[in-house]
Amino acid sequence: MGSIEATTNRRRLFVSNLPSSTSSGKLLGMLRPYNATYALILEKYTDCNHAFIAFKTKEDAAVVLKLSREGRIVCDCRKLRMYEANSKKRRKGSGANDGTVELPPDCIASIARYLPYADRARLEMVSSVWRQGSQLSHRVVRHLEFEDWRWPENKCVSTGFLDWLVRRQGECLTSVAINDERLSKNLNPRIVATIGWNCPRLVDIDFTGLRIWPSSLRPFASISSQLKCLSLGTTEGPVDAELGRIFDRAKYLRHFRADGTNIYGKCLTHLHPNLETLILRNCSRLESRLACIMLTNMKRLQHLEIIYCANLRDNNILRTLIDTNANNLFRTLSLVKFHHCSFIEPEIDIREVLVSRLTEKSIPKLYRQLSRLSVAYCIWVNYTFVMDIGRYMRNLTYLNLTGCKSLRDDYLEPLRDLTQLKILEINCMHPSVSVFFLQSLESLTELRCRKNVGITDQDVCSVLNNCSKITIIDVEGCCQVGPPTLRRAAKMAKSRKKLIHMYVAGTKIKQSTPYEENEYLQLTFKYMHF
Repeated sequence: MGSIEATTNRRRLFVSNLPSSTSSGKLLGMLRPYNATYALILEKYTDCNHAFIAFKTKEDAAVVLKLSREGRIVCDCRKLRMYEANSKKRRKGSGANDGTVELPPDCIASIARYLPYADRARLEMVSSVWRQGSQLSHRVVRHLEFEDWRWPENKCVSTGFLDWLVRRQGECLTSVAINDERLSKNLNPRIVATIGWNCPRLVDIDFTGLRIWPSSLRPFASISSQLKCLSLGTTEGPVDAELGRIFDRAKYLRHFRADGTNIYGKCLTHLHPNLETLILRNCSRLESRLACIMLTNMKRLQHLEIIYCANLRDNNILRTLIDTNANNLFRTLSLVKFHHCSFIEPEIDIREVLVSRLTEKSIPKLYRQLSRLSVAYCIWVNYTFVMDIGRYMRNLTYLNLTGCKSLRDDYLEPLRDLTQLKILEINCMHPSVSVFFLQSLESLTELRCRKNVGITDQDVCSVLNNCSKITIIDVEGCCQVGPPTLRRAAKMAKSRKKLIHMYVAGTKIKQSTPYEENEYLQLTFKYMHF
């Protein structure tokens, strides 16, 4: 007989409490009078062992089983305990003798989908079947992001844990979003390469919360032809070469964001002309010449953001946007953001660019279809610029002039003609700036005028009286705003039965200030925005 598993069921017995000094030959010789034909010692321990013993017929096995229950089978002064052995098929199947049921892997996978990732990792240590079921549960996941409830409660994500998860979900993932630096600060940059090698179906990538090695981006060149969105964070060195290889094949790329990425701009010239969204933030080494070449190639750009790019010290960007012969961006762009951009717009240079187009020498005149415009902390924004906004950009729904301290007292009055304006941000303006002109903007829903010394109770009350759709007023740091504004807001919210949320930290309004409280007015006394 070659194998104990080949014997017929009910002719085998399982033996326990076997002395460690007993060999299979000795056990077989002791039970040979009962027609024992085969003995197998399973494991050797210092105190006791286990074994299988096979008999010629099931009747012989039944006799020995009965004797063992009576305590009459003794080996080396130990009473052997014997049980009827199950076949291999029955041990994997019904489990009728021990009262347990082995679930199929697909059933385990259905259960595991409702468990956190940490519990799924524990399931893999139960048995091979449970391991298979736990791994199958990851096959339905298409999006890997930290906002998922399946992550640990303390959001402690280690490199090993994320590596374990990527290897199980990688083949099915279509998007990865690792964009929270607080959760990913301890992750090793090598995890980027792990994602690239194990996720062949990715179309949406967000690594703005990761530190990236340039070499770790190379695996993404093989899947670049299917990419639609790509967002990168801080890099440990220049990545123009690696991004250039990716952009050469990324003909379906519609969204690209670089936040703190070490790029000079050469890779941007490889972007496909059909790109729709371009966001460049904290790219301190970006060269304006290369950025202008990229803008000239764009055909469908709708969203453009250039924020905190310290190396852009000339006006080439503005000249490129104004040069209508270079591209058709004035027909496609709907959102433009320039924050902390030091480039200026001298009138002489503009005339040299436009030559015969002296009537079209400013962004507001060209980009009349813009719905969102943000030019925060830009020294080149002056009264002429604001006047052109009020005269030509009638489709604006969002406008941000934060930090443009070249604007003085009545410079903002042309904005009263923006009849579709819903959100206005004029934070950190010149002390002479007020918001009294806003009383004519009936469409206004949000007003954010933080840290403005010149704004008074009279200004805010006029907005509350005349802007019937207003829902958010942010006056943090406006030291001249006090109880009259609070009482007026409470009265207007109650009469209109419409929620008004006010941010009042740093004003004369305190938690102890008396007013007629109602459910339609919400106040935030803590600093929320600066």
